[in-house]
Amino acid sequence: MTTLSTMDCATGPHLMLHRLLTKVECSTLVYRELCDGGCVGIFPEGGSHDRPNLLPLKAGVALIALGTLARQPDCGLSIIPCGLNYFHPNKFRSRAVIEFGNPVQVHPDQIEAFKMGGHLKRNAVGSLLETINGSLAAVTQQAPDRETLMVIQATRRLYKPLRMKLPLAVVIELNRNLLKGYTRFRDEPKVVHLKKAVSDYNDRLKALGIRDHQVEWGDVEQRPWWVVFGILLLRIGEFLALAVGTLPSIALFWPVFVITKIVSLKKQRSALAASVVKLEGRDVVGSWKIIVEMGLAPSLYTLHTAIATVWLNYCPMMGITVLLWVGGLIRGTIFPTSFRCGYFRYCSSDLCF
Repeated sequence: MTTLSTMDCATGPHLMLHRLLTKVECSTLVYRELCDGGCVGIFPEGGSHDRPNLLPLKAGVALIALGTLARQPDCGLSIIPCGLNYFHPNKFRSRAVIEFGNPVQVHPDQIEAFKMGGHLKRNAVGSLLETINGSLAAVTQQAPDRETLMVIQATRRLYKPLRMKLPLAVVIELNRNLLKGYTRFRDEPKVVHLKKAVSDYNDRLKALGIRDHQVEWGDVEQRPWWVVFGILLLRIGEFLALAVGTLPSIALFWPVFVITKIVSLKKQRSALAASVVKLEGRDVVGSWKIIVEMGLAPSLYTLHTAIATVWLNYCPMMGITVLLWVGGLIRGTIFPTSFRCGYFRYCSSDLCF
């Protein structure tokens, strides 16, 4: 960790780079922040972005909590478990649910054992880690393997009533309850048979190249061919209308799309090669998309503004009124145009599928 300081405004604001903090100094700052009633965010296992279950927790979170309470028992420290659940981390504007569990209070006996050191300290850290792990399990979806998680998600989609869109929080809760039930009754013959049937169903959908919510469209009794054909024409019309409105932004910002795709996929391959815990690395794709677009988008805005400024500057025959009108039109449309392009990228998949 490095520290940055801002100089006095009288001498001009600038940054000074200080030396690298040692672990002891970093721990001291964390203890000071918590003792003063502050908040510190910690990722105690860190790498299970696309895994079906949590990795083993690292002891740092328990050491920090016990160390803070050993220094100042009346600071009122609580550990709040947070779970981040999302389904499309590699896409912009994808939905996510953040769940906060019940606060975890450290038992006074654990604090006393921590102060005594030795094996008592290790036991106190281990017991607190078990408590934290249980609280995190209550706000996350944990499956024994990826195949089971896919089966649970398919079961939830089949359980959901037709043509009913569930809020994402309800989807997460359904997944969690199904996982709990499966973990408890996984050896029952009926559950084994159900898992095999759902797995076969997923395999057939994959072979046909369709999704489970599209199966009902094949029922000619519920949806005659003319209804399906009419909805198809409606979807094509919506898609074309959005596409035509998005053409200007695609023409302006296609370098961002291309470079973002190339860089994110390259970083994904590098992350998968360097990690033993990542399965697909889709979180890396999402992170690098944001990083690249945050740098490229302002640069393209600047470039387009410079081109428009030069063009208007060398067209004096148009008159000052026309120049002001055109300049205002350009400035007023470039941001809505880019927003429209982002909206098209977000909802085009819903229109198609």
